[in-house]
Amino acid sequence: MIRSEALRKKLVMHYYAKHVALENLGRTASSRDAVELLSWRATMASKVSFSKEVYRGNAFYGIGRVLREYCGAPHSLKACVEHGVYFGSYVSNAELERSDLPALVTFGDARFNHIRSVSTVPVCRIGPYIAYARGFLDARHIAETRAELGKTLLVFPSHSIDFVGKRFDVDDFIAEIERVKNQMQVKTVLISLYYRDVLEGAASAYEDAGFVVVTNGYREDENFLDRQKTFIELSDFTMSNSVGTHVGYSIYLGKPHYLYEQTCVQVAATKTDAAEYENDFAESSCVEKSEVLRVFSHYSETITSEQREVCEKYWGFSHVLQKEEMRALFDACERAFESSPSDRQRALARTVMKSEDGSMVKSLIECVCV
Repeated sequence: MIRSEALRKKLVMHYYAKHVALENLGRTASSRDAVELLSWRATMASKVSFSKEVYRGNAFYGIGRVLREYCGAPHSLKACVEHGVYFGSYVSNAELERSDLPALVTFGDARFNHIRSVSTVPVCRIGPYIAYARGFLDARHIAETRAELGKTLLVFPSHSIDFVGKRFDVDDFIAEIERVKNQMQVKTVLISLYYRDVLEGAASAYEDAGFVVVTNGYREDENFLDRQKTFIELSDFTMSNSVGTHVGYSIYLGKPHYLYEQTCVQVAATKTDAAEYENDFAESSCVEKSEVLRVFSHYSETITSEQREVCEKYWGFSHVLQKEEMRALFDACERAFESSPSDRQRALARTVMKSEDGSMVKSLIECVCV
């Protein structure tokens, strides 16, 4: 039994870094071009760039690397960064007071309120992480690729997660994609599949329908968010059949989104896995997802004010930070990390509370403990 949570996180990171290194032995270096980007086979065969962080969750989807690169922070992020938009009142115990890290980073006000209702951990809202990604292609290559693709529809099918698969009527979903394609007079349909679904053979049904299947890569690949941003930038319109982080990302980047309401069944490997999604937290999650679904369930080629309001609530568009603000935030967390593990959150709170009025860090971090 490891008593130090910080040490446990460090050991976990070392384990996965070695695992990725071994997997990379059979892969080729990424060419970072449109040919690779538009081929799920090439993406899955390229080497995984793994972002080494103090907390494994920060390495997911390349979020740690994206945030560090954006603000020029030279050190790994000394805060727990929630790796997606969480709906409902569930908060991971590993990311609260016992995380051994100074703060928790999240998206917007709705999530902040859930966290604050159960915890005194210092919290910072930074809005949609896609705002900080550099993208996989530069502006010139995006323009060239857009010209080749023509009018493009980007689709995010509901995806599986660890130990829990997603099942839905694929034929029905493809029929709806075809309907939208014809209505929009789309030339190219990109189907963005999660890596787990690619590995399980989900691409074939979409390819048989004449669509182009792509993927953001493995969850541990630090280029994941860069690829996702570029796919959205290449599109004219996006759609999906479940509520997820992609909805707000699309709207933030100025792409209208359509949510096709479809029954998606979760298939858990064990009763323990199922219990995580069949509890009071799951009920509150359904309530919030329904709010998002309500404003996006009608096909529209324009973004409505109601949709922007919902995205502000959950994705926190107004909380996107300037580079100097984010650097000040993570520098403060770095200083607090020098304290003993049990005192890091209080050390950050003391620093923030004692800051002079108008202090940049004080305006970014919400603290209630001293």
